[in-house]
Amino acid sequence: MNCDMNVANLCSWQFLYHTEWAIVENFLVLRFMTDGMVTYMKPIGKGDLRPVLELLIADARSLGDSFRMACVCPCAQALMDESMPDAFTYSVDRSRADYLYLREKLVTLSGKKLQPKRNHISKFKRTYPNYEYRPLTKELVDDCIHLGKEWCKTNDSLMQHAMQAEQHMIDYALHHIEELQIVGGTLFVDDKLVAFTFGARINAEAFDVCVEKADTTYEGAYAMINNEFVSRLPEDIIYINREEDLGLEGLRKAKMSYQPDLIMDKMTATLTFVPKETEEEMRMRFETRHLWERSFADPRAFIDLYFREKYRKERNETIVRDGHVVSALQKLPYPMTYGGRMIPASYISGACTDERYRRRGLMGELLEQTHRAMRNEDATFSFLIPATAELANYYAKFGYTPCFRFGWQTMKAEESVDTSLAIDIADPCRAEELLVYMRNKMQDRPMCVQHPLNDLRAVMDDMRMAGDTLWEARRGELTVAVAICRTETDGVLLRECVWDDEAARDGLIAAVATHHGRTEVDMLDTTGREGDYFGMARIINVEVMLAAYAALHPEQQLVVEVADEHLPENNGCYRVADGKCERLAEPCTDVEKCSIAQLTHRVITEENPLMSLMMND
Repeated sequence: MNCDMNVANLCSWQFLYHTEWAIVENFLVLRFMTDGMVTYMKPIGKGDLRPVLELLIADARSLGDSFRMACVCPCAQALMDESMPDAFTYSVDRSRADYLYLREKLVTLSGKKLQPKRNHISKFKRTYPNYEYRPLTKELVDDCIHLGKEWCKTNDSLMQHAMQAEQHMIDYALHHIEELQIVGGTLFVDDKLVAFTFGARINAEAFDVCVEKADTTYEGAYAMINNEFVSRLPEDIIYINREEDLGLEGLRKAKMSYQPDLIMDKMTATLTFVPKETEEEMRMRFETRHLWERSFADPRAFIDLYFREKYRKERNETIVRDGHVVSALQKLPYPMTYGGRMIPASYISGACTDERYRRRGLMGELLEQTHRAMRNEDATFSFLIPATAELANYYAKFGYTPCFRFGWQTMKAEESVDTSLAIDIADPCRAEELLVYMRNKMQDRPMCVQHPLNDLRAVMDDMRMAGDTLWEARRGELTVAVAICRTETDGVLLRECVWDDEAARDGLIAAVATHHGRTEVDMLDTTGREGDYFGMARIINVEVMLAAYAALHPEQQLVVEVADEHLPENNGCYRVADGKCERLAEPCTDVEKCSIAQLTHRVITEENPLMSLMMND
């Protein structure tokens, strides 16, 4: 009876939460983004839940995030604890609880406690005797969307972001009534639409009311549309779910006024513990760090930060000779948006070899070891930033090809800017909130390496050590732009900048320029089309990468034969057609032959991917 399991909701809110689904071990699993973190729903299906949960935990790790499962109801908690005892810790957020009512009670409104609702309805009928209830049809969609927009204009400006998102949801849902099996109702007075509502079944006995809007100048319109609508729902529906109150006092009061029969708490599950390091693991970390210190000229504060926030034993790849670590690198998991879907990737960081063991082929051995580990961990591709042209040529021997550009746009400070904006260096107390805003905005970029929230926290610490500043632009209480600013001797750089609209961006740029006595700033180019190549990539799993490419380009029809000297698991023929990729069992003629580097260029480089804030500068 959980409203989050309503298919109409899942589809209509996909734009905001970037929801993705898959079938795993005969279970439907859902992955989405909330509060800047990768999050999962409790898997839906029958069978052994444990292997599915273990796969989701591994999936979160492959995306650089901690495991987090939202909207866990008590019955789902029992199943999870039975499958993996003592593995999860649960927290309850009252604002996310669902309000459930017996349908019959909402129809009859019987009893003393619901007398005020009956009074509202009676007054509405007396005041507007010529009212008319009409089922929601396609012909009424435009009227409903118009009323929804008018409703937004007359409500709390502090909630504008949330209301705009809801309006986007309403637009999508109402334009897909049949596909989503949506049922709704409308209320007219003198042929004018004054209220509408709609929802969809959750299961055989529960119905979810997704949206309810009314013109409040018509007193009693909310009570009237609610009663008229539920009165016409099929009698086999037992429960009406009127969703959460989101912690809003007015909304909570309204939902409580209908005397809910059940307030269903929904919990968030996280992993209970992280195992402590063994003595051997501590030794490996110490020796890896010592090798890093001897190989790179990084400040001690940066190395402390890196090994505190980035280093994990499962990310550390090493070669041991004579009982000691002599070559090491870190494979850091990063997700990347690829045309609207999220694919796991792995970033090579801190690759180094003890000076006494160089020119023995150890780094090549370590790279091949790392690529196989990446493949086992479901990374789709690997990427890195070579420090020199010589290193770029070296990595090219292992299938890496230039992929990521790094460029700047010179932005003039506008003289006339939006005067409703409040712009300043961000209050440190708001840093976490601004990081969530930044991650959400970066995720809207179609081809971009994404930073898990934990990673952005580390970036923020690194930024402070480098003397960078975090800027924020607000309209009222709403954040509308955020930028990371660095001052150089020859100018001001916005190393990253995200915004709601160009007016907010231009206002922030003008404020930063004025603060530093400049008339212009250089802002990171976010198109991926400007500047020189600075990052390289190579595909780790051809079949998965081509499946993502096929979904992005359903018009493409091609057959390729891939040759991968260092990961022979990728060798073979693949057909891309009609939005899908198929690995062919037999060789075929009339095939396009390409190396792993050539294929990487075609499916990644030519898509103009973006990478920023990698703690490499």
